[in-house]
Amino acid sequence: MITVDVLCAALRYDAASGEIVWVSSPRAGMPAGLAGPKLGPDGYRRIKVRGRTYLAHRLAWVLHYGEWPSQRIDHINGVRHDNRIANLRLCTNSQNVAHQFKARVSASGLRGVYPERGRWCSKIVINYQPHYLGSFSTKEAAADAYRAAAIKHFGDFAAPISIKR
Repeated sequence: MITVDVLCAALRYDAASGEIVWVSSPRAGMPAGLAGPKLGPDGYRRIKVRGRTYLAHRLAWVLHYGEWPSQRIDHINGVRHDNRIANLRLCTNSQNVAHQFKARVSASGLRGVYPERGRWCSKIVINYQPHYLGSFSTKEAAADAYRAAAIKHFGDFAAPISIKR
């Protein structure tokens, strides 16, 4: 892994905009990560430094705080290429998964909600253990149960659920 000193000598980070630019010539002043792939298929910006590719949000953390992050980094607003320091926070893997904005494969299109025998059921996974939340007559009621459990267990990391009512 590259050292903090080498990164600071090669790149400059603007915490307000989230932009990372090259300091060293011949690319001095140019945005880092735009010469190669802009965004990966997963929506994250990547930057290649000294032959190794890094996620831009991890580099932003290093350039801002002067040390490699001790955990995963979560994008608070869910926009994976928004690397403003105000949008980045440390998290555990469990918190990061809880904060994913898109529901995984789900017949309802809502996180933690699925149809079963003509009703809508809800479950949440906490520390890799599924917890059944109940059976409901409406999809919205099942989503509300999931949302309440997510807020209870994940707090600020609970992903938003948008339901058209």
